[in-house]
Amino acid sequence: MKRVKIFPCAFLFLALFFLLFGSAVPKDKVDEEIEVIQKMIDEKGYNWTAGRTSVMELSEAERQNLYGLEIPEWYDEWFESTKKLTAPPDASFPPAF
Repeated sequence: MKRVKIFPCAFLFLALFFLLFGSAVPKDKVDEEIEVIQKMIDEKGYNWTAGRTSVMELSEAERQNLYGLEIPEWYDEWFESTKKLTAPPDASFPPAF
């Protein structure tokens, strides 16, 4: 009578189970955000892979708190009314500095 070892059989069963049903986990908001970010990375031809981070698990309000800067309500109006500096049309600038 042959004796079957439990460990290899259990491992094979679990591997087959996760292979068949592992991708059936529903996507959440973070997964969708990662897909959008990865699509932008791919479109620009960058060699980088987006992934889940602890910051991505935070709510939008919690992320805003990490920025450390609160822009005052009056800023946009002030910025639009402020005179902008421009370079003369015949100005020549080095390609890098």
